Amino acid sequence: MTTTPIDQMVDEAAAHAVEQQADRVAANDIAAQRAGREHIASADRLPGKPHVDRNAAQFINARIDGADLKLQIVPDDLRVYAAAIEPPFSAMSKLVGDTWTPDLIEKTLHFAALPVDDRERMAKFSRYGINTQFGNMQKNPTITRALATRPMAQYARLAALCLMAALLGIPDEEATFSDESDGTP
Repeated sequence: MTTTPIDQMVDEAAAHAVEQQADRVAANDIAAQRAGREHIASADRLPGKPHVDRNAAQFINARIDGADLKLQIVPDDLRVYAAAIEPPFSAMSKLVGDTWTPDLIEKTLHFAALPVDDRERMAKFSRYGINTQFGNMQKNPTITRALATRPMAQYARLAALCLMAALLGIPDEEATFSDESDGTP
């Protein structure tokens, strides 16, 4: 079948429209992330000090897709987690009871991977009853890549570890995770 000049023009116009739409979506995503970061940074103007020294609190040392990450959720973060994702005990029950969803794992891991300062500011907002825009925060590219290319079930354990550390505390020797086949951290 031969292509007529009109067909080519229609195909080019359609391709151009798709490219423009993709550019608009990307620009909106960048603007939303910037607005989210500006919103979070405004927490510095609120009075009060953090309840938890996040740098001294327990991190989960995770080896994900060949990269070493430090993930953390502390008790101060649980109110924000509940507002942005779901109640923490309910989430942990799903994660350890095999009723998890890919969305729950993804949101929990991205939340735990947020920079310490961002989570601290979000917690400060929550103490004042101000909801934060977790959905606009930038996602960790290593976690995004791993969840897209590796079996999801193995990450339910990691998400549960992050929540367990905040809810119940865990021994330091259990605060490790690796998605590599030999299981080494």
